[in-house]
Amino acid sequence: MDYDKTLQKHIRCKKGDVAKYVLIPGDPGRAERIAAKFDQAEKIAVNREYTVFTGEKDGVELTVCSTGIGGPSAAIAMEELAKLGADTFIRVGSAGGRKEEMPVGSVAVINSAYRGEGTSFEYLAANYPAVADDTITDALKKAAADLGEDVYIGGSYTRDAYYMQDQ
Repeated sequence: MDYDKTLQKHIRCKKGDVAKYVLIPGDPGRAERIAAKFDQAEKIAVNREYTVFTGEKDGVELTVCSTGIGGPSAAIAMEELAKLGADTFIRVGSAGGRKEEMPVGSVAVINSAYRGEGTSFEYLAANYPAVADDTITDALKKAAADLGEDVYIGGSYTRDAYYMQDQ
C-alpha cells in the first residue's frame, strides 16, 4: 500500500483537499447542510466527529469541516487543517447561548470571547485576549447586512461545562 505521509490522522485529509477558507460547525449534519449550499462540493472525508467537504461558492473555494463539541476536538481539526494550508477559520452554527432580546436563529458575529475553558490555554497565556480579526468580523457584518439580516455583535463566553451555562 502506498501511504501518503501528509494524510492527517483525525480529519483524514491530505494536501490539496482543503481550501484556505474553512467554515467550522460543530455538528457533522450541519457540515452536510452547509456544503449543500455550495455551488459545487465534494465530500472529502468522514472520520469520528469530522466531516469534510471542499467546494466553491460564488467563485470562492471553501472547505467545511465539522469539529464535534468542545475545544479539544476543534483544536485538532484546526491544527490539521492549518498543516494543509487553511489559514482562515469561521465558526458557524449555534453559539450555545444568546441574550433574551435575541430571537432564536438570529445572526450573531462574535468579535471576542472570554476564555472559560481549558484548551486555549495550551496555545495562549491567560492574559492574552481572544479577539477576532477585524477584517473578517467587518466582512461578516457587511455580508449579513447585505442579506437584510439583523446582526448582533458582541463577545461570547467559552466553557467546557455546557450545562453549567445557566448556573
